[in-house]
Amino acid sequence: MELLEIVKSAMDTHSVLLIFLSVMVYLLYVYRDKFHYWSKRGVPCQSPAQSIVRTFRLVLRMDSFTDNFYGVYKAFDGHPYVGSLELTKPILVVRDPELARIVLVKSFSSFSGRLKSPDTTLDPLSNHLFTLNGEKWRQVRHKTATAFSTAKLKNMFHSLKDCAREMDAYMERAIGDKGDVEFDALKVMSNYTLEVIGACAMGIKCDSIHDEETEFKRFSRDFFRFDARRMIFTLLDLLHPKLPVLLKWKAVRPEVENFFREAIKEAASLKESEAAARTDFLQILIDFQKSEKASKTDAGNDTELVFTDNIIGGVIGSFFSAGYEPTAAALTFCLYELARNPQVQAKLHEEILAVKEKLGDDIEYETLKEFKYANQVIDETLRLYPASGILVRTCTEPFKLPDSDVVIEKGTKVFVSSYGLQTDPRYFPEPEKFDPERFSEENKEKILPGTYLPFGDGPRLCIAMRLALMDVKMMMVRLVSKYEIHTTPKTPKKITFDTNSFTVQPAEKVWLRFRRRASTP
Repeated sequence: MELLEIVKSAMDTHSVLLIFLSVMVYLLYVYRDKFHYWSKRGVPCQSPAQSIVRTFRLVLRMDSFTDNFYGVYKAFDGHPYVGSLELTKPILVVRDPELARIVLVKSFSSFSGRLKSPDTTLDPLSNHLFTLNGEKWRQVRHKTATAFSTAKLKNMFHSLKDCAREMDAYMERAIGDKGDVEFDALKVMSNYTLEVIGACAMGIKCDSIHDEETEFKRFSRDFFRFDARRMIFTLLDLLHPKLPVLLKWKAVRPEVENFFREAIKEAASLKESEAAARTDFLQILIDFQKSEKASKTDAGNDTELVFTDNIIGGVIGSFFSAGYEPTAAALTFCLYELARNPQVQAKLHEEILAVKEKLGDDIEYETLKEFKYANQVIDETLRLYPASGILVRTCTEPFKLPDSDVVIEKGTKVFVSSYGLQTDPRYFPEPEKFDPERFSEENKEKILPGTYLPFGDGPRLCIAMRLALMDVKMMMVRLVSKYEIHTTPKTPKKITFDTNSFTVQPAEKVWLRFRRRASTP
C-alpha cells in the first residue's frame, strides 16, 4: 500500500509527461503494425506520429477537446471520415453531416455506446447518463426523461424565476448610483446558473449569487473538470482499461464524491420531513426509487434496483456539473456576442419591448415562446459555441460504412466534430460572422440536417436541453430589457477554449460592461 501511495504522489504533470513519452517510444516499437490499422483498410488517416501527438496534446491538456478534433476536421477537407488512434486503439472522426446523422440517429442501435461503462465499485458516482450503456442506460434515460416534460418544466420555472429575481437584486446593488458596472460575465453567470441548478436539482439554495466561493460551486466545477487526477486516469485507461482499477485511481476526487453523497443524503432526509411534495429532480428520482422498490417487493423480485443510491448520486452530480458550467458559458457567449454586435442587441431589445407591451412586464413560462428573435440569438450563439464541440459514440456491433467496404469494428470510438460542421463555410457561409438571421423562420429550413448539433442528436441528445435553453433565454431577456451590454478594453477579441474542460468554456475572463437603460428605474 505504501508503494501505491508513493506512485500516486509522484504522478505530477511532469512525471506524467516523462511516463507518456517513454510509453510512446515503447508502443511505437511493440505495436508498430497496429499503427497502420486505417491505412491498411484504405481509410484516409493521420500518420502514427500525428495520432500520437494529437493524443499527447489532449491528455496533457495542451488542446481543448473541441480544438483537438477540429484540427483533424480541418486537415482532411473533402473526406467524409478520418482514421486516427488513441495510442494503439483505432478511432474514427466523422466530418460529413449525413454520416453524422447515421451514427447519431439513423443507425443508433449500432452506435448506442458512449464512454466506457464505469467500474461501479471504484467510481460509484460515475453512474450517470454520460457513462452508462446498454439496458441500464435505456432504463435510466427513459425514466429521467420524464423529469423534463412540459409539466415538470413549468414547475421548475417558478424556481428559475425566484433565482432570476435574486440575480436582479445583485445586479442593481452592483450598479448602484454609478449607472453601470464592469465584471467577468462568466463568473457572474456561473453564480446564477448554479443557484438555478441547486433549486431545480435538489430544491436547495446554494447561496452562490452573492457568495464568492461556496462548496457547491467548487465541487460542481470539479465533478467533470479535466484536472490532473482525471488526466492520469485517462492515461492509465488508454494504456490498459484495468489499470485504474488495479491502482485504485478514481476519475472523481474522493472529496467531490463525499460532498455529493452527503449533500444528497441531507437533502433527501429533509424531503422526508417536509409535508408538501417537492418537484425538483432529486425528489423525482427518489419517487422512482420508492416506486421501483414497492414494485419489486410486490412481485417478490430481488434483482438489483435500477435507481440505486449510486445511480441517483451519479445522475444528480452530473446534472449539477452539466447544468452549471455549460449553461453559464452559453449565457456568457450570448452576452458577449450581443455586446460585439450592437445592432443585434438593439433588435432584441425592440422585440422585448413589443412583447412586454402586449403581455405585460412579468415573464412567465408561456411568455417565453413569444421571444422569437431571442431564439435566433441563442441558436446562432450555440452554432459558434456548441455545448460540446465533439460528440463521441462507441460502435456496439460491426457496421459497414455506406458506399464503401470499410467495416467499423465493435468497440471502436467514433467522434463527430460538431464544432467543425457548425463552422464549415460549405454549410454556414461566413461562419465566423454572428448572424441570427440564419435561424429565422424562412432560413432555418435551409440548414442541412447533421450540420447543427449543439446538444448532440438522436436518443442520446442532451436530456436537460429544454431546461438549459429556458434558463439562458429567461436571463438573457431580463438582462437586455434592463441593461445595455458593451465590450470593454479587457473584452477578448476572440474566444479561445479552456483546455481543462470537457465542454466548451472560455479560456479567459469575459469582461463586459452593463449600463442601466434610461427607461429602467
